[in-house]
Amino acid sequence: MKKRRVSIVLLGLLFIIGISVMLYCLWFQKAFFACQPVCAQGVSFSLQDKVLETEMSQTVSASMIEAAQKSSYQDNFQTSFQAEAAYVVDETGTVLYAKNEHTKLYPASTTKLMTAYLAIQHTEDLDALITVAPLEGCYEEGSLLLYLKEGDQISMRDLLYGLLLCSYNDAATAIAMEVGGSLEGFSDLMNAQLQKIGAKETHFVTPHGLHHEEHYTTAYDLNLILQMAYSVSQIQEIMLEKEVAVSILREGEELVYTLKNSSFFVRDLYSVPDMTYGGGKTGYTSKAESCLASVFEQDGKRYYSTVMRSEDASYMTTVLFDYYFSPQALAAFSKTVPLMRDKA
Repeated sequence: MKKRRVSIVLLGLLFIIGISVMLYCLWFQKAFFACQPVCAQGVSFSLQDKVLETEMSQTVSASMIEAAQKSSYQDNFQTSFQAEAAYVVDETGTVLYAKNEHTKLYPASTTKLMTAYLAIQHTEDLDALITVAPLEGCYEEGSLLLYLKEGDQISMRDLLYGLLLCSYNDAATAIAMEVGGSLEGFSDLMNAQLQKIGAKETHFVTPHGLHHEEHYTTAYDLNLILQMAYSVSQIQEIMLEKEVAVSILREGEELVYTLKNSSFFVRDLYSVPDMTYGGGKTGYTSKAESCLASVFEQDGKRYYSTVMRSEDASYMTTVLFDYYFSPQALAAFSKTVPLMRDKA
């Protein structure tokens, strides 16, 4: 009897222990699932959270990279573009870039855009011969010359070739004397035309742009002069000629010279990716440094650019257009690239 009672007590204890273990397991399982979801639905939520976290990380990373690249392009442009002033507009008048556009600077031979315009406006027949008058004011050290002499006969067209392709200063003076009657008379014509087109920050004294303290313009006004000159079809055509022959009659003898375009863009020394060079005029004096007024086209749209007081205005023009249209291309530019200074 006594042994039977012991067995019953042991069975009771085992039952109580078993019930306790089961209850503990149920509690542990509930607590475990609450902290670490392992059922199908729990796994689904965990994956969604992980995907969301990844997408947010990628978005942040992309925006950060884009911002860093933009900052890098800006820094690269600021380092690469070295000019005192610049101004770029499209054919609608939208300003693409402006830097010190109203600062008065010396234009050097970009002045010849005005000279060419007035020559065509005041000449009925560009192929008719004119007689070269006494020339003055165009002879100085480093001056580019066709070496015209008083009494030479030459057509206005050939003078324009010398003016725009090779930047000959005696060609500019010969035009001024023929059109204005004197250098002073031509200067009056130039300044009157400047007023007509609204170039109020400009004053011209010479037809060639050799240094004179009272001969100045701004990047803004030079852009107006460029647009004015480029509106003349003959000027557009002459600007893009690679090579021409000009004829001078001197004391009954015909002298023929071959002139080659000095533009780095026409000579394919420089180019702007995906854009077509439409023409322009360089300029250089020690005081003005390198200047360039140029026209480019892309997808049927025209852009007018003026860059002033630079070490190499042609190169800086490529930097300027690459920055606006394709900032990534600036990575290809380096301050160590040899510069080819415009000397015309």
